[in-house]
Amino acid sequence: MHEAAAPFGHPLFLNIDSLDASVHYGISDRVSLTLTMPFSRGTHSRFYADGVRHTVQASGLGETSMQGNIWLRSPIEHPEGNFAVGFGLKTPSGNNDVVGDVFLANGSITKALWTKPSNSAMGAWESFCRHKDSTTSSTGEQLISTVGI
Repeated sequence: MHEAAAPFGHPLFLNIDSLDASVHYGISDRVSLTLTMPFSRGTHSRFYADGVRHTVQASGLGETSMQGNIWLRSPIEHPEGNFAVGFGLKTPSGNNDVVGDVFLANGSITKALWTKPSNSAMGAWESFCRHKDSTTSSTGEQLISTVGI
């Protein structure tokens, strides 16, 4: 790490805690639904233009998703292995317009829009397809489409 390259020559400290709360409901031995609600909390500590280290924090609900899954073969008749596919929808339930404090060199504090990193399109509805192989426990996901809001 090159601390001299950090803002004002001091390291940046990030602490992020996340929790995915999921509810899984089996409709039958082959079909199920899963609702996932991600929660996160984070702090960001760094030196600002006023020469003082400040810590800011944010927390909240991320993008909620609902997924339907189906095993392609009956798990009862094929206990040696199976393949499942799932189709889902991710909602834009997360907050991507969080405003936080910025500490200026003259000692004043102003508000600015903070953005959070994401590997998906923020504020968009997404559909996706997942697959699972019960013989190897491998899982994959493919984004089918993103519709911006």
